[in-house]
Amino acid sequence: MTFKGKFELTSATFGPSGAVLSSRNITNMDAFMMGYVRVSPDRKKAIFSAQTQAKGRINPHVLLYETPLPSGEDTRGGVISEPALLLPDISPLIAGCKGQFSPCSQADQFHPTYDYTTTEPAEYQAKSTESIAFGFRAWTETGMPGGNQALALLTRTREGTAEAEENIRLLTFNYSDIHTADSCPLFVPGSNGKQIIFARDKQNGFAHTIAHLDIEGRKSKITELDELKFAPADFVGCPAFVAGAGGKSTATFVFIGQNYSTGTTNCAVRDDDAGGGGSSMHWGAAPPPCDKQRGLDKVYMVAVTIDTSSKAKKRVISEKVLFNMPRVNGTGAVYMLSLQYCSQVMQQHSKLLEKKPAATATATATATVTSTSTSTSTAALNALICKTADMKLEELNPITGAQRVNMTMPWPIMSDGTPAMWAMTAYSFQVWADQQQHAPKKQLSIN
Repeated sequence: MTFKGKFELTSATFGPSGAVLSSRNITNMDAFMMGYVRVSPDRKKAIFSAQTQAKGRINPHVLLYETPLPSGEDTRGGVISEPALLLPDISPLIAGCKGQFSPCSQADQFHPTYDYTTTEPAEYQAKSTESIAFGFRAWTETGMPGGNQALALLTRTREGTAEAEENIRLLTFNYSDIHTADSCPLFVPGSNGKQIIFARDKQNGFAHTIAHLDIEGRKSKITELDELKFAPADFVGCPAFVAGAGGKSTATFVFIGQNYSTGTTNCAVRDDDAGGGGSSMHWGAAPPPCDKQRGLDKVYMVAVTIDTSSKAKKRVISEKVLFNMPRVNGTGAVYMLSLQYCSQVMQQHSKLLEKKPAATATATATATVTSTSTSTSTAALNALICKTADMKLEELNPITGAQRVNMTMPWPIMSDGTPAMWAMTAYSFQVWADQQQHAPKKQLSIN
């Protein structure tokens, strides 16, 4: 990000100690805002949300873009190519408003994710189709929300495998409900792209929960996991699945959560305007938090194991608090979480790594996440990357909270000494690793 608030997509390569080896800009969009970057399982492209500007005028709507990524150790300067709209035709997103009193004319797009249940690049490239889940908010011609913030699924044939074909399916859209917001879709490991876990905010953000979505048949089946004692805290990001933690027909995900039953419902009125054209509703982001007024100081890393079988009558198998997540005073902020916006290190569900003998898996897995720990392969496979209060990235074990590598990002520094990092959205960065042993860590971010 420049000092004038112009955002670009950037890549950086890190060594085992967390030091920056090289960095470069991927785009030259001069965007007003960016967020929600996700890298394809074959590391060849990325999707992200952006709010563009031209000649001083800001596009009020947030759109999804896709762009190629540099290959191998390509550290040459210059832009790779101009990003293209992921969804040039938004008519499927506003189709749910047809026949209503006020039809829809536009749709914001955010929270994209590839199907990471297959993350081995060769295996992913062998597939003839790929799936991308994302969130969207439709808007009426009068500027009012057209239904809830919902999830949708893009299915398309992979380039070079067949005649191009795309299909968009609305998964959780409800025109009569403008108070519910669905976000953070994650494909469930072992479901072959037929199940999704996602975060759901109700009552305009005052009630949080996690829900399960079954998209096996023609009609989506939504199951809110109401039996959970904990729900995602404000401004913590999205859940993340943990590799190797589940068994047959089970999967385990972690999230930063709170027990809302211990707080009060008294809270100051939330301000939904994040400044100018950056309304949090347009970005699919929660309004400013009010946890302190509600007595919700204690935050934890929580693990939930679910039943992924197609005939499961009850999804939640277990819920466990792993460790405390303290609040600290950080760069440019007070009373903030020590870690937030956690995301998986790519290759977390690598079948190659999981099938290796223990000794080999330990070495390979350690190299995969460039970890200094060689105790177990599970620790390496379970790695998350979280943003710290002082705007660094921290690699940690989500089960124990043990921190491994601290990466200082090459953010530009603003005049007040704070890093110029876009921290409004989850997934403003993604980390993956080279295939070669002892290869440096790579990271893609918005700045």
